[in-house]
Amino acid sequence: MNIILRISLLLLLSNSLLAQVGNIFPPFKPDQALKEISSFQFYDQDTTWHKVEFYSEGLLRSQNEYYKYGPILESKYYFDERKRLEVEIHTHKGVNGQDSSKKSVWMLYDQYNNVYLRRYTDSISHENPNQMIQTEFINYVYQDGLIVSSNLISESGWMLQTSPNKYEYDKKRRIKKVFDRDVETGQYNLAREFYYDKKGNHVKTIIPHYSYKMELGIRVDMPADSDSLFFIYNSKQQLIEAKESFTSFEKQEIVVKYNYDLEGRLITIFKTIREGDRVFYENQYLKY
Repeated sequence: MNIILRISLLLLLSNSLLAQVGNIFPPFKPDQALKEISSFQFYDQDTTWHKVEFYSEGLLRSQNEYYKYGPILESKYYFDERKRLEVEIHTHKGVNGQDSSKKSVWMLYDQYNNVYLRRYTDSISHENPNQMIQTEFINYVYQDGLIVSSNLISESGWMLQTSPNKYEYDKKRRIKKVFDRDVETGQYNLAREFYYDKKGNHVKTIIPHYSYKMELGIRVDMPADSDSLFFIYNSKQQLIEAKESFTSFEKQEIVVKYNYDLEGRLITIFKTIREGDRVFYENQYLKY
């Protein structure tokens, strides 16, 4: 997921478990004076430009992504009267500038302002009218203000699939472990484990992966290589560097550096992505 998308979602849901579990990087809650984020991605001769705009209250307004031939993604966000994110609409553009597909996200809240249902819908592509509409639902179950389980229900044509998760917390109500259930075996496996320093900063996440073997016709899951994420903070408890190391598929490393102004506001984000011999760069600039 693009780091701008991560920041945007975290901005909107920074006080919920969704921000901690659904995204790799720790949550940012930018100053309400934040007006926009501009991002430039570089690889060889190709450059992609992203622009994120905010309302005066610091709420996400729109996100646009451009390639050399024009816009390739337009996203808009809508809030209810209580300033809660209600609808996201993401429109993908073709080479000719016409809409190629559209994705929508709806959110429903309980009486405590917790998101208890998210609905994702991929519309029929104009480039492929025979493509079926795919809909996914994620419902969240809370206990004492914390998400204790969630269930992903995916529907595409006649196919229906569910994928429930479970969550564990430490004594300080911080997310500690996330478990995914294997669809075939029904067994819950550790999906993510979070670590914190003595000051409460999120400093490491481990994402284990599993292989399996067959014993007497029964599948047995076994731990395999794990992906690691590390976070470094300065003396002001500001995140200054995040590093991802992936070993599960093609070996990849992502290093992100964060810089702040004298008022402590995040102003630039520089990301380097290494995939084998290939190197990508992304620079982001925040405007207040």
